[in-house]
Amino acid sequence: SGLLLWSARYENAEKPSAIILDNEANIIITGKTHGNGSTENYITLKYSHSGVLLWDRIYNGTAGSGDESFSIATDTAGSIYVTGRSMGLNSGYDCVTIKYSSSGSEQWIQRFNGSGNLYDEGQRLDLDESGNVYVTGKTVSNGMNYDFLTIKYSPDGKLLWVKTYNSGANNYDESLFILEGKTGIYI
Repeated sequence: SGLLLWSARYENAEKPSAIILDNEANIIITGKTHGNGSTENYITLKYSHSGVLLWDRIYNGTAGSGDESFSIATDTAGSIYVTGRSMGLNSGYDCVTIKYSSSGSEQWIQRFNGSGNLYDEGQRLDLDESGNVYVTGKTVSNGMNYDFLTIKYSPDGKLLWVKTYNSGANNYDESLFILEGKTGIYI
């Protein structure tokens, strides 16, 4: 009927990027924050279906600045996956993917720094039935132009493969969506 059931405000969470529901109807949000006196950090929040904050997690990358998550997914066990970009110490932006347990415990973090050592960003992620994680986005691999970036991680965070795609025009190529299906990965 459009009536407000509840609202919640989280201080310093200034830019949500994605929202999902887990299999228990909890609300999970990810984005960026300027918390703890630092510059941009990943933020991931989990609320109950009635609006009670269950937990919050902040990821402040290796350089301590320039971190922002863009996509979130959950599996049947309630684990939560986020991906985005994070400033590296000597690598520009890296694609960083994090797995949290349903209770918010960090399970693993994977940083991907491509061959260009300049800019790598995860825009979206998806999971397959076996729990493998697929991340897609963009990377600077040759020169100064972006190419599609797709990464596959095992359920325990092991890097299985990395694929890039250049459209041939050596122009700005960026993958914004990913769908894992029975016949392949679609980006």
